[in-house]
Amino acid sequence: MKVFIEKDNQTKEVPLSEETSCIDVLKQLEISREAVILVKNGSVCLDEEMLKDSDELKLLSVVSGG
Repeated sequence: MKVFIEKDNQTKEVPLSEETSCIDVLKQLEISREAVILVKNGSVCLDEEMLKDSDELKLLSVVSGG
């Protein structure tokens, strides 16, 4: 599956097993859950959502400031 990582401005190919969730992909990529917003196929998604090879996942950086 293709995963776009906004922080690095790159797309990575991530292999999926039968039961892979969004949080599993973050663990594979060693990205902190608090650092990104998960967007699956154009919609914000939950950590537990299951993924398929045909899905597109974007990891958008969380930005804060004041």
